[in-house]
Parts: sequence; structure tokens; C-alpha cells
Amino acid sequence: MSRRVLNTSVFSLIRWPNLLIAGLVQYLLYFKVLQPVLAQFGISHSLDLLRLSMLVVMTLCVAAGGYIVNDIADVRTDEINRPARVVISKHLSHQTAYWLYFMFQIVGFTLWLYLVFYVRRIPLLSVFPLLIGGLALYSLYLKRLPLLGNVLIALLCAAVPGMVWLLEQQAFVQLFATDVAAGQRLKIVFLWYMASAFVLTLYRELVKDMEDVKGDSATGLRTLPVIWGVSATRYLAVVFALVSALVVGVMLWQLQTELHAWKQIGYGLSVLLPILVSILLLFRARTAADYRRLSHLAKLIILMGLLLPLWL
Repeated sequence: MSRRVLNTSVFSLIRWPNLLIAGLVQYLLYFKVLQPVLAQFGISHSLDLLRLSMLVVMTLCVAAGGYIVNDIADVRTDEINRPARVVISKHLSHQTAYWLYFMFQIVGFTLWLYLVFYVRRIPLLSVFPLLIGGLALYSLYLKRLPLLGNVLIALLCAAVPGMVWLLEQQAFVQLFATDVAAGQRLKIVFLWYMASAFVLTLYRELVKDMEDVKGDSATGLRTLPVIWGVSATRYLAVVFALVSALVVGVMLWQLQTELHAWKQIGYGLSVLLPILVSILLLFRARTAADYRRLSHLAKLIILMGLLLPLWL
């Protein structure tokens, strides 16, 4: 195998566009949300640019490892659902995939070990095994069960912005001691941001399950579309889409002091309008290709939702 094919296969395996989004989220939260507030009150932050970049790389290593172990467990299913995108056994051996997985986990753990000692919050060491354990549990067991795997993935996506919050807890404590109202506003931004990431991801997970129902059924996965049928799952997905719209709407109302009216309208339209379009398309979807397009649209909605810091 040529080096070019190998590199392309590895980047495809670790879903590099998704990793870029995760890294962008953490940088945006830090520079557009957290740092301006701390600078306003003269509060020093725990992470400088170097340590923030280490956190980003650690997050990307965990996510990349999760994608790899998921593809290892899903080879047979992917050969049915998306044969053109199968990497393991087609372009990379299982041994190479496992080697990549452990390499990412070693790098990620080393960075996390350094960071928790750097910010002097040793109990946070437990976060890393929880993350990689959750991803492994999802790939090997929970994704075969209805809804539980979807909820876990949504929680882990919400944890991406939460990592910045965890490592900057000392700064949050100082901010609350200096100005309670400012601390509350910053806390609200993080909480609603994480909530929107959770519900939007949960919606996309259901759409993906409807897209993959053929392969999941053939390989014994008991996802909601396999158990309930696609029609019933479609209505549940609509419910989650409406909940996502509600969460975004409430978040905009909570942040009305931070967002000018035109920014509220701009951000709201960039998220709520695609959600409405996806609901309409969901009722018309019948084929795997239809659900694949919906899955891409749902990913775009997630991206638009996560770009909130650009509007603040």
C-alpha cells in the first residue's frame, strides 16, 4: 500500500472533519466566551494557549480512538450499510487499526495526565478512563441496544465543551467570588451550549440509525428502527428535533443580554430553519440515501449550533 493511500485511509478512519469541529468548539469557547469575561475582571485562567492546545489534542485523540474501535466492531455492518467507506480489512488490517487505537490513547492519556497535574485537580484523572471506557462500551455493547447507545454518544459530545469548563474550574470559582452575576451568565452559556450539543447529537443519532437499519438488522443490532420500525422511529426523531428547537430557543432567551437582537435572529435562523427543513424532509424520507442526506443535514445543524461563540 502506498503512503498516500495509507494516509487517506487513516484520515478517513478517524473522521477528520468531525475532529476539526471538536477542536474548533474548544478554541471558540475559550477565546470567544471564557477569556473575555475573565480578562474583564482581571482573573487569570488555568490554561494558556499551549495547554489549551494540549487539551484539544487530547480530545481529538480520544475521539479518534472512539471512531477506530467503533469501525473495528462494525466491519460486517458497514460492509452492508456503506461498503464504499469501509477502511478496516479493506485498506488497513485489524492489527494496524488496533495499533493506531492504542497510540491515540497513550498520547491522549499522557496529555491529560500532564494537564490535571498542571491545574492541580488530580481527581480529574478519572475523566479519561470514563471517556475511553464509554466509547468502548458503546462500540462493543450499547450501540446494539435501543436508544442507550444514542444517549451515551450525545453525552460524550456534550462533554467536548465541558472539558474546558472542568479544567478552568478555579477561574470559575474566582469569577463567582468577584461577580456572582457574571459567573452565572458564563455558567448559563456553558450549560445551554452543552444541552444543545446533547439534543442535536441525539437527533442525528436517530437519523443515522434509520439510515443503517438494513445492516443493523442483518447483524443483530437492536436499534430503535430495528425494534420499532422506521416509521415509529421517524416520529420519535421529530420529537427530538422539536426538543432541539426548543432548547435553542430557550438558550437564545437566556442569552438575550449577551446577544444583540440581530445576532439572536441570525443565530436562530442558522439553526432553527435547518431543523424545520430536516423535519419536513424526514417525513418524505424512504430510502437509505434519503436518510444519508438527512444525516448530513443534521451534522450541518450541529455545526451551526456549535458556532454560537462566534455570535457572542
